[in-house]
Amino acid sequence: MKNYRFYKAIEEHEKWVLSDKKDGIQLFLKNEDLSFLELNNKNLTEAIFENCNLQRVVIEDTIFDKAIIKNCNFSYGLFKNNKIKNSFFISNDFSGVHFYSNIFDENMFQGNIFNKSILEKEKINHSNFNENKYKNATLLDVIYNNSFFIKEKIVKVKYKNVKIVESYIDAKITQSYFFDSTLSNTYSMVQEEQTFFINTSPKNLFDSKKNIYNNLYREDLIDKIYKKIFVLENNILNIKIDKYIENIEFTIGNYRLQILNLFSELDKYEYLYSIIKHVSTNTQESNFIENKFIKMKQLLTEKLELVKILETQGDNDE
Repeated sequence: MKNYRFYKAIEEHEKWVLSDKKDGIQLFLKNEDLSFLELNNKNLTEAIFENCNLQRVVIEDTIFDKAIIKNCNFSYGLFKNNKIKNSFFISNDFSGVHFYSNIFDENMFQGNIFNKSILEKEKINHSNFNENKYKNATLLDVIYNNSFFIKEKIVKVKYKNVKIVESYIDAKITQSYFFDSTLSNTYSMVQEEQTFFINTSPKNLFDSKKNIYNNLYREDLIDKIYKKIFVLENNILNIKIDKYIENIEFTIGNYRLQILNLFSELDKYEYLYSIIKHVSTNTQESNFIENKFIKMKQLLTEKLELVKILETQGDNDE
């Protein structure tokens, strides 16, 4: 019965989503034990999970949109047929998790662990992977499209029939195998050791001498960063911090997570830009991008300072 309260909380959350936030209560769970939980056909749009134990959970046919999942343990669980969009997964443990036939769109994965995980029949679009760790994992029939991989660490991982299209890869790959896999229109900065390629195209997937890794494609990456900057700036400006709030602990925690996640995404694009900016032929565009990075960091810093002030006020009120 330990999860009864959580199921009721989900009912309230779905009311909140379906009523356009006019009824029910947004789901915000922190330091909860939700192990062995089973979810089917739920709507977790804008739900927040932080420091929760979700070992051996089964989540099927569920919607995650603009959700935030941070410092949670999902080990040996199952994610099946879910639709996951615009969500943040930060510092979670996905060891032994089986991901099957999910659709991921425009998500951020940062600092997660995928040891002995299985990703099967996954479709992953416009997503960002930053400093995740994979060991003894298996990827089968996975498609990555227009995604970014930065400072990924991959050890003893098997890839079979994996397709990577129009993406950017910065990773260290050791003692891994690639079977029947393809990589196209993708820029690679991969360090590989004791890695084997069988029936792959190109023959060595990460051969930087291939024509697909050229300055023209780097220019395309710069153009994508340029467009992404406007989206990031809009997201930053849309964080409206209300000084007069009823549930101060919940709301401040929500603000802090949003700001830190945007800091993380901003750092990712700034890092990526620092690597490829030398190929840009448009000086005006380059100056614009660099100035935008500075301005957005200033905005986020100011918002984070305001959150700290509100936290101090909340502690004093207690």
